[in-house]
Amino acid sequence: MKSKIMKNICIVLGLLLVQLTSIAQIPAGARAGGGASMNMGHFYGKIVDANKKAVDGATIQLKGSKFDPATKKATEVILGTMLTASNGDFSFENLPVMGNFKLIISGVGFKKLEKTLSFNIKMNGGQNMQEMMALVDKDLGNIKLEESTTDLQSVTVSSTARPQFEMGIDRKVFNVDKNLTSTGQTAVEVMKNIPNLNVDIDGNVTLRNAAPTLLIDNRPTTLTMDQIPADIIDRVEIITNPSAKYDATGGNAGILNIVLKKNRKNGYNGGIRTGIDMRGKFNGGGDLNIRDNKFNYSLTANTMGRKSIGTSETTREIIGAAVPTSIKTINNSTNNGTFNFYRAGFDFLPDNRNTFSLYGNIVKGSFNNGGDQIIDSIKSGVTKQYNLENTSHFEFLNKGAQLSYKHLFEEKGHELTADFNYNQAESNNWSLINSSLLNQRSIGTGTNKNYSANIDYAREFKGDIKFESGLKYNYRSEFNSRDQYRSEVLLAEVSKQYDYNEKVYAAYTNINMKRNKWGYQLGLEQKAELMTVLLIMCILLLLFQILSQ
Repeated sequence: MKSKIMKNICIVLGLLLVQLTSIAQIPAGARAGGGASMNMGHFYGKIVDANKKAVDGATIQLKGSKFDPATKKATEVILGTMLTASNGDFSFENLPVMGNFKLIISGVGFKKLEKTLSFNIKMNGGQNMQEMMALVDKDLGNIKLEESTTDLQSVTVSSTARPQFEMGIDRKVFNVDKNLTSTGQTAVEVMKNIPNLNVDIDGNVTLRNAAPTLLIDNRPTTLTMDQIPADIIDRVEIITNPSAKYDATGGNAGILNIVLKKNRKNGYNGGIRTGIDMRGKFNGGGDLNIRDNKFNYSLTANTMGRKSIGTSETTREIIGAAVPTSIKTINNSTNNGTFNFYRAGFDFLPDNRNTFSLYGNIVKGSFNNGGDQIIDSIKSGVTKQYNLENTSHFEFLNKGAQLSYKHLFEEKGHELTADFNYNQAESNNWSLINSSLLNQRSIGTGTNKNYSANIDYAREFKGDIKFESGLKYNYRSEFNSRDQYRSEVLLAEVSKQYDYNEKVYAAYTNINMKRNKWGYQLGLEQKAELMTVLLIMCILLLLFQILSQ
């Protein structure tokens, strides 16, 4: 009776938390009766001259429409006025997301410029809250001021929400945030909803009948899919035709790249999620993001409980024996455990074109499995029964960190990135079998380390031509040990150890282009010693200079 009451209390608390999450996601203006305003919009950009130099002290004015209760009409009002910073940056925040806006830019020695802007929010257009949130943060890019007297036509800035599936030259993209069934699950459940991927009963994911290489945010990882909560996944990229940017370790299977969510909107925002499965195991998590001008802080935590109960029965009879001969086996097992995921990050954005980021994550879990096995055998008319007790334990700890820098040039698709990635996984496990005939014990440990560093350059040219080039360094080490005991005596012949180390320097270049309905991609990757790679990189940079003329 008490357990039933406690279970009902847990369900009520879970419903309350879900309700609070829904309320927290509604804008303050909407809860106060001003839902039409929804002051969550953000316009930002950079003012430059004809020579692409930043314009300091340019006057920027943003106008919008406001309903006048006296005249019962919408009138144009000034929403904000500011001067550009020394680097040409400007930013308008807390704007209403509905309607059109007018951006007026003027400066000493420059022609006055006006632009028509909008967030393209349609309340009745089939957009959900998540899609609308993605539209309210607009980068207007580099806006050039001209000294000539030529009138400039207005420009409408708009965007569209991402579809659930997207196709590229070398990949297929599945946007997880469009799939509500992924909430409260792991990455394994996400993969079950993606075409071209196969997931077996044990959670193993295959592509083209082989295991793909797993990447997190385009970087190597020691995490497994059942250690990644679905709530933090933004999209999954299936790269079946990897470019030279990626190591050719995916074989015929290809690469599975999981891109995690990132939130850099100004202010405070977050959410809480919780649930209880059919066996009373608790699942919950939360996200918190704080953005204050040039600094962004994020925190994600998830906990997942797992419990499974299994029963099986098998009977084997030997046909043709002179006397009845058969073996009947009954198995009963229970697996119980939990794992926790923690991720924290920090971003420094000195301006609209540069970002420094530091992220770290810790994943730890522990699982216990216990069961009994009853074996009834009939041999030559003699019946015997054996009882076996099986006990096993598995625990793991995974740590990772990422330091990165990203610079956006003024042209679309023109960027420079540098990253350092670190991952380390440790595991311990043991199993014990006790019976009247046999006592067997197994002890195993494992360590997996991965360090990688890379510098990547990308630029898009006219005619849908994209050039990529970069340097990569990767170090990987793996150690596994398993000792087998029988009646507490070490069996050296069946015990084993595995130790592996790899160090790779590489340089790559890649060019892809589109012509009509066709897409083309050409790439080259060279793995060699460090000095050889640096020489190759110099050649690649020279090639880029020739292409950019």
